[in-house]
Amino acid sequence: MPGLVGCKQSAAYPSGKSEPEQATAEVSENSKRGQRFERARYGMFISYSVYSILGEGSWAIYYNQIPVHKYKRLADRFNPKQFSAREWVQIVKDAGQRYVTLIARHRDGFSMYNTKLSDFSIMHTPFGRDLCKEVADECHQQGVTFNFYYQLRDWTNPSYRQSFKRGSPVSQEYVDFVHGQVRELCSNYGPLGALWFDGGGDHTPEQWQAGKLLAMIRKLQPDALVNDRTGLAGDFSTAEEAFGRPSKPGRRWESCMTMNDHWGYDSSAQRYKSPGQIVQLLVRTVAAGGNLLLNVGPEASGIINPASAANLRGAGDWLKLNGESIYGAGRFNSIYYDNVYATAKEDKVYIHIFDWQPGSLCDFPYLGIEKAERVYFLESGKPIALSRTPMGLRLRTRNTHPRPSPDTVIAFEGVTRLKLPEVFSVPL
Repeated sequence: MPGLVGCKQSAAYPSGKSEPEQATAEVSENSKRGQRFERARYGMFISYSVYSILGEGSWAIYYNQIPVHKYKRLADRFNPKQFSAREWVQIVKDAGQRYVTLIARHRDGFSMYNTKLSDFSIMHTPFGRDLCKEVADECHQQGVTFNFYYQLRDWTNPSYRQSFKRGSPVSQEYVDFVHGQVRELCSNYGPLGALWFDGGGDHTPEQWQAGKLLAMIRKLQPDALVNDRTGLAGDFSTAEEAFGRPSKPGRRWESCMTMNDHWGYDSSAQRYKSPGQIVQLLVRTVAAGGNLLLNVGPEASGIINPASAANLRGAGDWLKLNGESIYGAGRFNSIYYDNVYATAKEDKVYIHIFDWQPGSLCDFPYLGIEKAERVYFLESGKPIALSRTPMGLRLRTRNTHPRPSPDTVIAFEGVTRLKLPEVFSVPL
């Protein structure tokens, strides 16, 4: 679980605080980082650890107040025999997602990779394999960007035991441990697209020695993005179970959301997002200028829940036909009409109309478009004839798609944006 719901505003956008100048200045240093992020637009968050054995989500140790010594015994039972990195990454690709953010270590302190700095790790389980390495290698092989999630706090590490209270001191021993693990992640898993930190808000950037941490990442992984949860601004903001704010120039953001209200596997959580809900969530995110990181929590056996996989693939079917309007696209204008959104890329604008029934008529007199060289249904390529008003192009047409869709997309090529008239008048 990236963070408490009640903390998501402060975690994603520190209210009333200016971003550190050094971190803000470095955001634009490497444009390659940001371009790859914006081209992708859609990724999979994979929340997996020994907590999956309990089937009560990623905070089971806290909600159930499990003693540390008892919780650590879960490692003796962790053996995901059905895990397949190839299957996981294939689901990602079928879903139309372009990157993976995989938990290396969560707040329970269990390291899901081959760390030399802790015995509470996947290498000291019956499974005994570096799951993160297998997923990273498969991502690299299949052309999927690979990212790491890393939780700064730790419920089970003795050197952090005195630091649970917000603002309390953090021992140098624990800071060295954190930096050492991040060094391992940056050194042993090939190119990383991003380091996705969490939990930094309980202590200051100075306590985490965040400037030093980011400098190390820049040296070891110069093309990797870093999010904003070390206390420094990093390269992008991270809203949680909520939409981020519309991007200001040069500032990127990503919304992380769950498939079924929980981050880690919860056997009782069955309120899965449907393919249509996923599509509409993605469109709304990209139309506001952000990325969507949609979470799955694999079961203890190592499989991604079949209901999650099926719904992700269902949304992927829509992306196969309409992905042009998502990948590499961003904001255009806010659209006046309910359940209608716009994305844009170069000189193209894509109007997304949610739940528009086949054969029914839409009439949008104002879209903020002065003119376009060509207008057509994105899926079929069927052209659309438009009329004009003093407010630019007017979209008035019937939906010619034979089947219902969560989002029908109309493409406008060679677009000129509308400049609003200074005077709104009518003839005498």
